[in-house]
Amino acid sequence: MRATLVALLCGCGRQNFAAYPPACEELAFVRTADIAAFGPRNVALGDVNLDGDLDVVLTNGDAQSISVALGNGDGTFRSPMIYPAGVHPWSLAVARFAQGVPPDIVVGNYSDDTITVFRNDGTGALQPASTHGVLTPQALALADFDGDDHADVAVASFSADEVTVIMSDLARDFVFTAQTFATGVGPYSIATDDLDEDGNLDLLLANKRGTSLSSLLGNGDGTFRAEIPISTGLGTQPWHVTTADLDGDGHRDAIVADNYGTSSILIFRGRGDGTFAAPEPTAAPYNTWWIVAADMTADDTLDLVAGSGPDGVSTYVGRGDGTFEPRQDFAPQEGEKLCIAVGDLDHDRRPDVVSANGTANTVSVLLNRCARSDELR
Repeated sequence: MRATLVALLCGCGRQNFAAYPPACEELAFVRTADIAAFGPRNVALGDVNLDGDLDVVLTNGDAQSISVALGNGDGTFRSPMIYPAGVHPWSLAVARFAQGVPPDIVVGNYSDDTITVFRNDGTGALQPASTHGVLTPQALALADFDGDDHADVAVASFSADEVTVIMSDLARDFVFTAQTFATGVGPYSIATDDLDEDGNLDLLLANKRGTSLSSLLGNGDGTFRAEIPISTGLGTQPWHVTTADLDGDGHRDAIVADNYGTSSILIFRGRGDGTFAAPEPTAAPYNTWWIVAADMTADDTLDLVAGSGPDGVSTYVGRGDGTFEPRQDFAPQEGEKLCIAVGDLDHDRRPDVVSANGTANTVSVLLNRCARSDELR
């Protein structure tokens, strides 16, 4: 199977998890010290200094920079290191461009129509390696689209109604070649997965202005077939999309945060051929910006974690059949949760949450303290 080198980026699922602890019955989070930021738009997790602890990378949308906060392995972080970026760095991805090299960082600078590749020296220190022109880079995904064991870049271009796929070859020192593929109107989020189960990575985009998703099936050589449009329904406004097998049928499902439209999370059950059944809505807070699928309760069933404005971080415990228990809200702190990411920050084998609080100029760290049934007695 050629679906390798998928990036760990904003809103990722499991990261750095060993064998899970015993299943727990009641979700709870402890908020540790916030990380300072300047209008954070995006946040991602990755071990950028290769010490075995997850680090936080974030974009400072109001300061034209990115920050790297190295993790201490206990859910706390060192003071951020700040690096200049382009104008309004809104999108972000962290991944290894090839096996055996440290994770590098790609940033989309929305207002100057560029992406910047930051090279990591393995200590977490960054140098801008190259800049490439892409119209209004709203969202990024890094993955190996052509099977050469080097990560490539897919960029959702919001104003151009297209996705730009940039092929990389590490041996040529980040020399890129790019192709564009048509999407729906206003692509705002991008996910990559093997949607048709042929071993090649595909693209799935949420089109904010088009009330639709775009499924682009990969050919395994870095090219993609014509868009398969998927309606999200009248009155919807899909902001973020991710994929996971929610019901255990072996097919990848799509999960969509419908922000200002119907204020719901939409579940699209995958058919295994790149198409999906009609959406099934789950009520969500107004201003739900981001959605992640992860096993928060260690019961081998995927749950959902969402970031919103008024209700902080919300969780939906999965039943294993693609449906969910009523939502629970945590940390209704200030600021809209423009992005969330999930990973084990303190090595207790429970997924923790970080959220970018855009208007509060902070990134919050929420440590998972999910309690087992014997701990509740």
